[in-house]
Amino acid sequence: MAHLYPDTPRTAYGDGDQSRLTTADLDLDMSIEPSFHSPSKHGDDLVRQMRGQRTPRGLKTPSAARNPLVAARRQQQQQPSGKPEFTPLLRSAMKNRISSAYDRELGAAGGAVGNPVFGKAGVQTPAALKPGYKFDNSPLPEGSSMYDGSSQTSITELADPAPHVPSSSFMSTPMALPRSGEMDRGNMLTLREQEAKIAQIDKDNFGLKLKIHFLEENMRRTGSEFQQNALQENTDLKVDRAKMQVELKNMKKSLQRAEKELDEYRSQLQDYSEKVKKRNLDSTAREEIQELRNLAESRAAELEQLQKKVDSAGKDNEEVEKLQAEVEELEQELSLKDQELDEKDEQLEDLRAKLETAEAGDGDSEEKQRAIDEQADKIDELEDQLRKTATERDEKEDELEELHERLESLEGEKDNQLKSLQRQLESFERSKKEDLSALEEKIRLKDLDIKSLERQVESAEREKQSEVDALLDRVRIAESSGGNQAQLAQQAANEAREKLQQTTRQKDDEIDALQARLDAAEALEDKLEECQHQLRQYADDARRRDAVEDRREQEIQNLREQLRTSERNMSPLKRRIGERDGADRDLERLRNTLAERDREVASLKRAAEAQSASLEELKRTQLDAASRSSDAEGIKRALEFTRKDLEQSRRSQEQAEYTLTQRTRELESARQSLEELRRSQLEAASRSSDVEGVTRALEFTRKDLEHSRTAQEQLDAQLFERTRDLESARRSLDDRTRELDTARRNLDQRVVELNDKSRELETTKRALAERTEELELLRSNMNEPDTQFELVNNLAREREQDLDRLRSTVNAREKDLEAVQKLANERLQAINTLREQLANSKQELEDEIEVLIAAADEADVEKEALEFRVQQLEEEAKGSDQIRNQIEPLEKRLRTADREKASLQSEIESLQQDLGIADKDRESLQARVRKLAQELEQLRASSNNGPDVSTTGERRDLHSAVKSAQLEAEELRLELTDREKQLSELQTRLREDKKKHRTAELENEELKLQISEKDGELEAYAARFQREGGANRDAVKKHTADLKELHEMLRNATLEVEELQLALAERDAQLDSLAKESRQKDRRLKQLQGQGGDAVELKAQLADKDKRHSGELKGLAKQIQYLRARCAREQNFRDGLAYEKRFFMMQIETYNQW
Repeated sequence: MAHLYPDTPRTAYGDGDQSRLTTADLDLDMSIEPSFHSPSKHGDDLVRQMRGQRTPRGLKTPSAARNPLVAARRQQQQQPSGKPEFTPLLRSAMKNRISSAYDRELGAAGGAVGNPVFGKAGVQTPAALKPGYKFDNSPLPEGSSMYDGSSQTSITELADPAPHVPSSSFMSTPMALPRSGEMDRGNMLTLREQEAKIAQIDKDNFGLKLKIHFLEENMRRTGSEFQQNALQENTDLKVDRAKMQVELKNMKKSLQRAEKELDEYRSQLQDYSEKVKKRNLDSTAREEIQELRNLAESRAAELEQLQKKVDSAGKDNEEVEKLQAEVEELEQELSLKDQELDEKDEQLEDLRAKLETAEAGDGDSEEKQRAIDEQADKIDELEDQLRKTATERDEKEDELEELHERLESLEGEKDNQLKSLQRQLESFERSKKEDLSALEEKIRLKDLDIKSLERQVESAEREKQSEVDALLDRVRIAESSGGNQAQLAQQAANEAREKLQQTTRQKDDEIDALQARLDAAEALEDKLEECQHQLRQYADDARRRDAVEDRREQEIQNLREQLRTSERNMSPLKRRIGERDGADRDLERLRNTLAERDREVASLKRAAEAQSASLEELKRTQLDAASRSSDAEGIKRALEFTRKDLEQSRRSQEQAEYTLTQRTRELESARQSLEELRRSQLEAASRSSDVEGVTRALEFTRKDLEHSRTAQEQLDAQLFERTRDLESARRSLDDRTRELDTARRNLDQRVVELNDKSRELETTKRALAERTEELELLRSNMNEPDTQFELVNNLAREREQDLDRLRSTVNAREKDLEAVQKLANERLQAINTLREQLANSKQELEDEIEVLIAAADEADVEKEALEFRVQQLEEEAKGSDQIRNQIEPLEKRLRTADREKASLQSEIESLQQDLGIADKDRESLQARVRKLAQELEQLRASSNNGPDVSTTGERRDLHSAVKSAQLEAEELRLELTDREKQLSELQTRLREDKKKHRTAELENEELKLQISEKDGELEAYAARFQREGGANRDAVKKHTADLKELHEMLRNATLEVEELQLALAERDAQLDSLAKESRQKDRRLKQLQGQGGDAVELKAQLADKDKRHSGELKGLAKQIQYLRARCAREQNFRDGLAYEKRFFMMQIETYNQW
């Protein structure tokens, strides 16, 4: 290790003051320089340098001759960067100077020499004893001769070039450090500055907390609980409005997507129609395409209607928002009126107190009587104002009731619209299922026809083969008989050729017919796939609409709950009005009214707490709806994935069809070439006149026939094997589709589980973040050193244990997630393998179809006659289908009429109950008016005896009570008239609905009679057919079976209609029972709301205790953090002192060596 020797102060010297240690060119200043300077803020730090951090970059005035070790240190080594340590006690100029010089010495020793202090060679010779060494100005041994590695270095070679500056030293003032980035090692704040900044931040935080506290107290003093609740309700309504707007936007987007999908379906239908035209389908396929087009048009019309209904629902939502705004304005006006009434009550109480004080004094003075009269006039004015405000309040309440009625009517309309949409969806799904079942039955019939045709082909081939064998026998007989019978042989050969040509033509025709049938079967399969795809899409649309309907129902329920809460808030206001009217009658009952008001305030507090609880429940339900929307989004993604798979399968099918058409064309070309070869061979054989040529031709034909036999037998065997393979492949396809469905369901379940696990992970991560934040706050906010360490340590241990538990739970959850992800990946791999297997099986089936094309078109010729008869019978059966189509809307009308009838009956019952309540109120008011009239008569009799001041007040009170009773009676009369009008309107609606019901029943009976007539005609036609007999009996039997199936379908439809009517009646009964249960639940809720007040208070106390506890924990954490930092600083300080001591001891040892 190289050592440092400080320089002596520089002095300016004369020409005669040179010594052996100086050069002739330097001027030395021998003036006394202080040995110690006070530390500066930006000085050097010994501990920072010892830790390997760089020295400051301040420029100092260099000396004339410098240490070579220092020069080498500057050229070759730099210290790494780090964060400086600021401790005030370590900032001394001597330490900074020594540490910087010592670092330079170290760098020079490591860079120039490249070896440590004591290398492998042992102790080295001092530099001063080496030849050519030049001494510095300092009297101390410079150069560290023991540790210098090179013997030929000089000061001029290693020192930096610097100008000559007089009186230069290491103690000169350093230059300012250049400011680098915020996170770099710049001139940082001291501890005092940091403490001052922290104190200023604490003051600012305390001031802000005080401001918040005083603002909250002012809000509590100025605003009543009702106003606070109104503000909360306004904010909740605004939030609901924003959510409704977002949902409406989503609905519009879904409608736009549906329109786009419709356009895509139309384009697909057009493409499909073009393909069908190219394939030259039969008339039956064209009719089915037209039916599909009609269905698509009807679905488009239904979607347009649904869009109109959604637009109308949006308009209804706008009306509901307007009504809600009006309700909010009315509630604000009511709150203002309440405040005015409270102020007037206070004024009344003041005036009454003055009256009592005036009455307690001398009653003879005229001045007191005048004052009393003035006060009585003021009281009368205030009472008139109170009455006006009461009338205005009643008007506002009437407006609120009207708005409530409008809201209820809008809700009823929305419910009806939703129910109608659900019915339409159900009917659409039923129709689609029926279409699917019909198509599946057609496919089964086609398969049966193909099998029967294959059997006919086999029988025909056997007959042809027997005929060929007979011809060959005749040819052999002709050859054995001799040359005279050559003509007979030629004739037989010609006949054989003609028969061969006929058989080839028949076979070609049969092959063409089978190919057409295969094309038709493929078209039907395509239709089935398209229908299944449409069914899935409609099911998805139905699910989306159900979700939208559920959301709307939740919003309607929220609005109803808000209306109920507003009505509950209105009921105590009415009670207050009645209590104020009673307070005007007697001044002595004011204390009782105050007590009652206190009770009402308590009830209002409970109602507010109940509202807060209901708001929390609403928030929870909204969170559940958001989670469901997220699940719905995952399901939508899965459905999009399945749609993509279906599109890929379609594309692969189209490619297979294209390859089939190409291969059929190649087969036709090969057949044409074979026919040309046969013709050329026959022509050559006919031209040859010799018997040998004829025999050769006959042998050639025999070989061809045998070859054709073997080929046919091979084809038959291949056909039989291919049919078996096709059936097995179909079964395997069905199994694979089922496996795919199960795999998709499992994937959906896994996705749901993953979502749940991710939510749990998020909760645990949040808990971890909260706990880490608490720990950081505990560490960052410790400012009091003398706290209880044991409590803090216990709390920290508990927190660390909680953190460990949470980490273990997080790790377990992560492991579960990894396992679930592995399972999902395995399932995906399995699905991919299944897809590959399906693709391979598909290719194999396509190859087999190429072989089956030759045997698929035999039954078309035989079927044409039967189809003609079937068409005639179907035309006659279409009449019955039309009648059935007429029955369905009538049945729907009957159902709607029954439902409207039930709803009207329920409304009539509710109105009758309201009438009974109004009658009771009217009777009570009449009894009250009678009592007041009797009291008036008594007061008049007492006034004739002698008028007093108290009797005048009582008269006024009685007059006011009579007026209020009359007003209430008039209001009740108006309500009665309104209710009677509503009853009459409902009764007229009932009559109209009954008339509609009767007309619908008559029309239904007429249609049933028409059906019975058609059935008689069909039976007569069947009897006529049986008389004709013959070959058409099988077709007639089939037709009769079809008719029986139609009859059974009609009967089933009528039974389903009856079952639906019964189900509707049961649902109406269930609705009534549910309404009763909801009333009972409302009563229970009212009871529970009273009990919930205490629970809310307990919750508030617990929350306050938790806040205090968290504040204490924060304070303890701050103290812990402060003490830890303090201990760390003391440890650093001690390390620095120990290092200084060691350094000075080493320096003393070097001095002693000299």
